[in-house]
Amino acid sequence: MSDKKIRKNLNLPIAACHHRMQPLPPRFDARVALLWDDASLKAHKDEVDASLDPVPHVPPPKSQKGLDKWSVSPAELEVAGQVAIETAVRVEDAPELSKSDVEVYVNKAFGLIPEAARTKLWQTAREKQKLLSLHCKVVSAEGLPAMDANGKSDPYCIMGIVPKKHQEMKKHNLHDLKDKVVGELQATSVKPETLTPEWNEQFEFHIDDPNDELLVVECWDSDEVRVGASKIKGVKGVGHFIKDLFRDDDFIGRLFQPLKNISYRGEKVVFELFSHSAKEKRGKITLHLAIRTQGDGTITPEQGLKNYRDLLKAIVTQESKEATKQKGQNGAAGMWDTRLSPAAEALLRLNASLGGIDESNKLQSVSLYCSNTIKPSRCLKAYSYLYWKQWPSLFRNLRELLDQSLEVLSNHLVTIDPASSGGLETLKSHLLSVKKLYSYEAFVASLPDDRKSMKDQIKKSIEASVSKWYSLLIKSKMQPGLNEQLVNQLTQIKDICHYCLVLCQKAQQVVAPQFEQLLYSTYLADFYQSLDKLLPALVVAKMDVPFNESEKQGQDALSIAFEIYLIFHDLSKDVRKVNGTYELLTYHKWFRNLVPCWLKVALIRCKERIAEAISIDKVETIADNVPFSSSAVDSLDFIQQVVAFWNDLDWPSPEDYYAFMITLIKYITEAALYYTDEVYKTVSDHTSVDKETGKFNVTVQLCVILNNMQHIRDKFSPPQGSTEKGLMEELKLESFFAQLDAKRNGTGEQAKSLVKDIVESAAEDIQHKLLVVTTALGQQFIPTIRTFIYEMLKTSDEASANNILKQLEQYLGDNLKTLSSNLLYIVFRTLLHQMWIAVILAVESFVPIVPKKKSSRHILQILHAALLNLRDFFSADGDGLTGTELESDQYKNLVKELQLMCLSTRELVLRCCADLAEQQAMVVGSPEHKYGELTLSVGYLKEREVIEVVVVKGDNLSPTDKNGFSDPYVEIALLPSSHKKLKTHVIKHTLNPVFNEELLLPILQDETKESAILVLAVYDYEIVGKNDFMGICVIPWKDIPQISNTASLLNESAAERRNLALPLFHIEDSKALQELTQRHHFSHDHEATAFTHLLKNNYRPRGEHGLLARIGLVAPHLRS
Repeated sequence: MSDKKIRKNLNLPIAACHHRMQPLPPRFDARVALLWDDASLKAHKDEVDASLDPVPHVPPPKSQKGLDKWSVSPAELEVAGQVAIETAVRVEDAPELSKSDVEVYVNKAFGLIPEAARTKLWQTAREKQKLLSLHCKVVSAEGLPAMDANGKSDPYCIMGIVPKKHQEMKKHNLHDLKDKVVGELQATSVKPETLTPEWNEQFEFHIDDPNDELLVVECWDSDEVRVGASKIKGVKGVGHFIKDLFRDDDFIGRLFQPLKNISYRGEKVVFELFSHSAKEKRGKITLHLAIRTQGDGTITPEQGLKNYRDLLKAIVTQESKEATKQKGQNGAAGMWDTRLSPAAEALLRLNASLGGIDESNKLQSVSLYCSNTIKPSRCLKAYSYLYWKQWPSLFRNLRELLDQSLEVLSNHLVTIDPASSGGLETLKSHLLSVKKLYSYEAFVASLPDDRKSMKDQIKKSIEASVSKWYSLLIKSKMQPGLNEQLVNQLTQIKDICHYCLVLCQKAQQVVAPQFEQLLYSTYLADFYQSLDKLLPALVVAKMDVPFNESEKQGQDALSIAFEIYLIFHDLSKDVRKVNGTYELLTYHKWFRNLVPCWLKVALIRCKERIAEAISIDKVETIADNVPFSSSAVDSLDFIQQVVAFWNDLDWPSPEDYYAFMITLIKYITEAALYYTDEVYKTVSDHTSVDKETGKFNVTVQLCVILNNMQHIRDKFSPPQGSTEKGLMEELKLESFFAQLDAKRNGTGEQAKSLVKDIVESAAEDIQHKLLVVTTALGQQFIPTIRTFIYEMLKTSDEASANNILKQLEQYLGDNLKTLSSNLLYIVFRTLLHQMWIAVILAVESFVPIVPKKKSSRHILQILHAALLNLRDFFSADGDGLTGTELESDQYKNLVKELQLMCLSTRELVLRCCADLAEQQAMVVGSPEHKYGELTLSVGYLKEREVIEVVVVKGDNLSPTDKNGFSDPYVEIALLPSSHKKLKTHVIKHTLNPVFNEELLLPILQDETKESAILVLAVYDYEIVGKNDFMGICVIPWKDIPQISNTASLLNESAAERRNLALPLFHIEDSKALQELTQRHHFSHDHEATAFTHLLKNNYRPRGEHGLLARIGLVAPHLRS
């Protein structure tokens, strides 16, 4: 190979190639030929035999004439030819040898048989081939299920040939298809009480069409053990046997085997047994299957062995004769090396299989001709000693040859290009030279002790070759005086490491196979050990230099250092395949201190690129046919590049991996939040308010900003149902968590939880910013919506109000159309909800300013109707917001407030009564009765229009006096009228008073009973001043039972009387009561004033004035 080619392969200067391969000296040619050519050695047999006296006698090789006794007569040739032809028609095509190749070989090998006779033999063999039969040997089964109570089974098999269309038999068995069976059904014997039966029973089936027929084998458990194999002759005779066979027996499993998949050579196969549904496995069965021509099965083992030997004899004769026709290198007659051609081997293999010849018979037959062939290795010592005696200069020449070959091998990485065919042949020739020389015992004995080991010599050659190649590379690439800057130095180191990686790949793929195949099995181990002594020292020193990641030059140096790391990462994959301890495998330790710097540089450059992308932003449509900014797409690509950097890093040390990974994720989230912050700052620049009308309208650019933020957010937490990979999947962390769990149980889940929290926190931060933007945009609609509502409230008729409401819906619809066309669906839903909240807030803002006058109720009705209509608008018949989204607590409270404000004062009073009944129900359901209980019995005397109340007792009442007791009594009234009140007598000094007092409360005829409530208030009697309120309980009118006019509840026994134990409570201000109080104060509504005064003066503790006190409307002398 020329110097220029060497330079091209290694990128080295031509002057650096000092070692050039020298041709072999001419004087070696004859010696090498004499030593390596067996034919030449055998030609000198007489000379060798005469010179064997000085060494122990070794029997000389027999001549080729020993094969004369294998000569074949014409009759034997015809018999062997018939065997060969009948075997050849069975040969199947294979990639390495086709059927036609075998037929050509047979015609040539048996060319002495007349052509007419050969043609007839071929014709007969092919016709015979059409008469096929299946030979099935049921060998054994295992893993069968237990079908009997004793945990065993009594298995037997039944088998037959069926057409291919019955493969989907499902619940049918062979006896169901007895009319479809080709030929006959056959059965094995029953093997009692076993799950691993062994049959070893042979069966033969006639075959019509192998391509359209199946072998079906079914395994059954017999309830009545049968002994002996059964053969069922003919289809008509099967009926009674099959009926008997399947009467009580249990089906185990079955198999289907297409006949076209069965080899002519025959093979033993293990099949799975399946249930009827083919879903459940029922054990395994072993069969030996072969397809043969009719009559093959009648050949005895003796006849099969004779056929094999006849064929072997004919083939050996033919092969040896063909070899002797060839001329040797010195012109002498050729010698047969006992190797058969592929076609001959295929014939013999198939014939042995068809004849059932076992390995021992085959070896015995082969040994008949092996013993008559020449084995040159027997005479190796004799020849070696002979050459040493007759030619003393031979060993000196051989040592020169060995030295030269080892010298070539010591430079093979520099001077030989294994990629070229010439270079590969040169390497092979020298490897063979070394191998042959070291196999020559007498020669090895003449070598010095330090050279007797071929392994040591090859190892030294490999080390020398690596060292020379590396020295030339360093000399070519490293130029210390050129530039002392760190970037330039690292660039030179990177180039050197890259060439080393290329060399390692070439060594592994091209050079090592030659060494390992021809000579030496540990080439790569020696190669890497040699490189391991040289390369690490070059890199380690430079990785300890401080890097400044905040400066451009420091960032560039770190980038080059990372490229060097990747080279060693790739190199370690190859080194790891070779056994041994190498410093190259600890490469990551050299770069450990640089990983935080790499991560920081990745963040810095990612932010720089994001800022640049925002500065040149433009709108693009990339997904869901909605617009995005190019900056969003680019920013996600930049973040993806950081993820790719991490995956390329593939840090091998689990100890550091976790800390680096957490830092990486924090940096990625920081980059994403940086983008969303920058985009968020531009929101105010893209809002649009019509200068003439003052209406706010959304713009496409606003939609783009929202889409951008959602696009980045989805990378951290993809929406449900999305096919996109999230950050966790992109970082490929699952294997790391599994490793942590394997080392320390539970730590993997903890680490996974922490990482998940960081990622979800980033997603929540972005989502929060998105919510802030959508909320702000929703609030931008409030002034415009309030303008429409104000116009509605100014109108005096319903038609005008409806017309303005339609204009409002048109305004909202136009904006929603813009949003739906330009927003991602999930963002559109969020903003749609914010717009609905804006509607609620706009309506809600009018409630406090509507006058509390009777004449203002139509305004409230307009507000209420508008709110309900807008709810339907945002529902969009189920295509818009859901009921849960629409009916928030804020909406419900607003609707309830509007409904109350639209009610008349009388309706509000009744609502207050209903609220008191609801409060009573809540107190009854509460486990704690703070103010005690009152036990009573009540009934309605309809004819007398009287409510009879029997106050039985009080329990656990609240103490109001300083002595810790009270002086309780009960007062009853019917609200809302309260025209008359009745009282019990006072019980002194007790918290558990017993009254047993009857009160008859008359009812006015015009009183609304259905909405009324019976109020029982408990007071503490005071001699001086106002009595203290202790609590009330209420009973709705609907819960008061009607009783007989003649009966008296007081006279009934406790068992007969239905007593109620009601907990006492204090009145809470309901919405209805608050509205009544405001009407009392602001509009001087007399009915509202009367009812609120009734509650305030009679049913509140002393000093509590309810809503009036809380809103500052109580008289000054009462506030203290």
